[in-house]
Amino acid sequence: MEKKRNETLPNLATETIVQIFKDLDFHSLHSCALVNRYLCQVAIPMLWMEPFENIYKETIPLTGGRSLKNMYLTKSIKKLSLLVDTYINCLPEESKFKLTNAGIVGFYKTKYPNYDYPSFLQSLDIISLFLGCRAWLGIRFKYKLASSVETSLLLHQIRILFFELCKLFMSQSMDIKGLYLINKKFSEELECGEKCDDHCLKNCLINRVINPIVNQIPDLPGASKCLTKLECLGTDDNTPIEFLQKISYSCKEIKNLIFAPGFVNIDDKISILSSQNHLKYLILQGYLYDYSPETRQVFEKIFKYLEWLTIDGRYILPIKKLNSFENLVALEVVSKYQCYNQSYDIFKLLADVEFPKLQYLLVDIGISYFKLWSLIISKTTNLKKIVLHWNHRLVQDYVGFVDLTSSIINHCPNLIILKMNWINNYSESINYLLEIFKHCVKLEYFGILNSGIFDEDYYLPLLGNNLPPNLRVLKHLNVPIYYSVESLELFFRSASNRLNAPLNIDLNLFPGHEHSKIAQDYFFTGLTNPAFTKFDYDKRLDYYRCNLRYI
Repeated sequence: MEKKRNETLPNLATETIVQIFKDLDFHSLHSCALVNRYLCQVAIPMLWMEPFENIYKETIPLTGGRSLKNMYLTKSIKKLSLLVDTYINCLPEESKFKLTNAGIVGFYKTKYPNYDYPSFLQSLDIISLFLGCRAWLGIRFKYKLASSVETSLLLHQIRILFFELCKLFMSQSMDIKGLYLINKKFSEELECGEKCDDHCLKNCLINRVINPIVNQIPDLPGASKCLTKLECLGTDDNTPIEFLQKISYSCKEIKNLIFAPGFVNIDDKISILSSQNHLKYLILQGYLYDYSPETRQVFEKIFKYLEWLTIDGRYILPIKKLNSFENLVALEVVSKYQCYNQSYDIFKLLADVEFPKLQYLLVDIGISYFKLWSLIISKTTNLKKIVLHWNHRLVQDYVGFVDLTSSIINHCPNLIILKMNWINNYSESINYLLEIFKHCVKLEYFGILNSGIFDEDYYLPLLGNNLPPNLRVLKHLNVPIYYSVESLELFFRSASNRLNAPLNIDLNLFPGHEHSKIAQDYFFTGLTNPAFTKFDYDKRLDYYRCNLRYI
């Protein structure tokens, strides 16, 4: 039996195996690598294309407090140190000699690694690499940092190891497509807790260790070759101007860019934008007020070809007027700081722009501009996903809300996903929700952040009579335990006459409760797929997804 299996697998073309493996997650791919030597040879290069990214993508619990979060972060950083340990054994003898001279000794696992792991790398996370170097040295030599001498020695060794690994990647990697100098997940780990000296700054590790080496990356041997096809570049306000200027000379094919000039003159960093020929995804962050006419022309040219634009909601756009985003498919306006309301200037400008191809609109800010949002939505009939978040507790603009819902009703016949707050005056606005359901017949996902639909028994049964036939998810409608069992039964009965697919609705999961019994009854009829079946439809929210990690 074993012989037959080993004879069969090689008969599959390697290209076919690769295509199958592309659809597997990291853990499944790792399991395939353990089957036999043939599958291992196919899986290993794929496993080592984005090793830093795989660790970055590991989820951290949103609940459980800071202690649980720190535990998961510690595990992730330990994995980074193991990653660094593997790469260290791939270093050339010259680099190993430099590590030995720096006091880093006894680190060899094997003289000849089984694979040339650096050559497979396609995505390099600079911050994760630095933290992995620091963790590897800290674990291996058990630094207690009891004195400034020990701290200085550790920083010196981190610099040496970090630099030699950067040289390794630039010389050995065949094709780096992603280079990230930002990292939201591990941002707190970059805060210096050792108090290096009397002039130590919060981000001294970036300024004193990381950035001096980052500036040298474009000049390292092999960098001009392996970075030629760079597609994704993530920067922040700490990214050195010198690095951006150098990278703009050698990398002309960047498609995805996070651009954050920081509180410096934007003109000093504009070269990375003006040099690109095929920019498709742009995330704008930071201070964008001070710009020259030349800079404005660069943005106007870029905006004509963009397909995805994400804007920091605290600041204005670096243009005065634009007639059309001709190719824009996705638009996001986001503000982590809900107390900032400068977003009005952004929406005022966008309200006068045409969006002939827009399919995805996301707004997540503190205050609502219903009228301006409705104007943006009215500029296209191609919208398939709309996500609108604002502080609904502070907003009671009923007239503006009517304009917004009317715009969705009249201009979104192709809408598939709608997730939004709802104005607190539900009794007067429910008719607009019913009209949305009537006109947006392709709607599959409806999420609402308010619970007003359960304020009276009347609303939910009425909703059941008007659901779009293709609706799959009614999200954020947590049915209170005190809600009328008869009304819930009537809702399901009405919905059963309209829906073409099982419906997912949040229900309380109290054992033996009448709500659960009703849901279970309708589940057996094929109508509902209740929450306790662990059906995760939130993945559908990734209908469109930017390839960059947004912070």
